[in-house]
Amino acid sequence: MSIQLKLPVPKKILSDNNIKIEKSKALGFRTFGIHFAPHKQAGRNVCAFASKGCIKSCLNTSGHGQFDNTQKARERKTKAFFTNRNRFLEKLYREITNKNKNVPKLNNLDPVYRLNLTSDLPFHKIALDPKNERTIIDTFKDSQFYDYTKDLKRYFRFLYKTEYFPKNYHLVFSRSENTNLSIIKEIIKNGGNVAIPFRCKSAKDLPKFWNDISVIDGESHDLRFLDPKGRIIGLPMKGKASKDSTGFVQEIS
Repeated sequence: MSIQLKLPVPKKILSDNNIKIEKSKALGFRTFGIHFAPHKQAGRNVCAFASKGCIKSCLNTSGHGQFDNTQKARERKTKAFFTNRNRFLEKLYREITNKNKNVPKLNNLDPVYRLNLTSDLPFHKIALDPKNERTIIDTFKDSQFYDYTKDLKRYFRFLYKTEYFPKNYHLVFSRSENTNLSIIKEIIKNGGNVAIPFRCKSAKDLPKFWNDISVIDGESHDLRFLDPKGRIIGLPMKGKASKDSTGFVQEIS
């Protein structure tokens, strides 16, 4: 029987050094999130529903992610989350508590949280305290949390309210090259939103409509909980996505 060592929790879990989430400040918010090592990079699959196109086009290596020390830090963070879960969540609790206290005072901004910057974990189910099964999102019920997900079943449960989701947690479905158009239309019809990367370099080149569905600019900010309902969230391609040939990035006709 192998024994899994509890790895030390990093000194800092949350980050906001992401170019896109930096844009949140213009709207009065400051987004903090967690960069895990995506997919199976750290030996644990944190993106269980990632498609081939998604894996190849992942933004993990953009910005600061291009540096080797950043990648190693994300791997250490991922391993600590799985091997030392209680201590990891305790540290996350303290960090969010500090952000909620200090950010409004120092920056005159409201802190919001996206815990899956480079992962797709069900944080609405992950207990902060095993004794009462309360999650980190439930614990900070006055703070806004949001995520993108490729887990279609999770998204439909969120959309149709067939499972408990905290009121302060917002989800957007992220399309893959293998997502059926009928599924997307059903989501839109029922007031959900779908994020799609398009083959263009800037927001001004995004299409106005995609398959007769209104497309809005998803590049000007990352605050998806502010978006109108029933829309395609258009994302200009970045980094490795420019070489995508799987259909993950949508062509503009």
